Amino acid sequence: MMYTITLSVIPTSDFGLPQEGYVVVPTDVGPIYGPALDTATGQLVGYGTLSAYRKEADRINASFSLEHSGIEMIDANIFCHLEAPGWMEAFHTAMNDVGHFLRLLAANRGMFYWAKPLSIVDSDLKSLESLIPLE
Repeated sequence: MMYTITLSVIPTSDFGLPQEGYVVVPTDVGPIYGPALDTATGQLVGYGTLSAYRKEADRINASFSLEHSGIEMIDANIFCHLEAPGWMEAFHTAMNDVGHFLRLLAANRGMFYWAKPLSIVDSDLKSLESLIPLE
């Protein structure tokens, strides 16, 4: 059976997208200068601009193949398409393939990345999220 496993690459901020705990502004506003405060202590820790969303032209939209999976990557979301005898095999194969890709990305970029599973759907469009712990 064919399965699609959807994952989100963390940290999303490296893809020009909002990330929990970070403030971002729309790209058409321009730089907004202001003091940087530590949210836990309220202490001034720097001065500069706020992060901005990535521009639409900078959006990642790529398709490629991994060892056992066909991959669509849109921004920080990975859609892993593969054939497997069951959902558990599909999930583990996708996690292994995407894990390998993220290790290569980490080696190239010098950052640590991980994939958070969001959903698993079979070829009948039956959602199987309740079968696996996605958190």
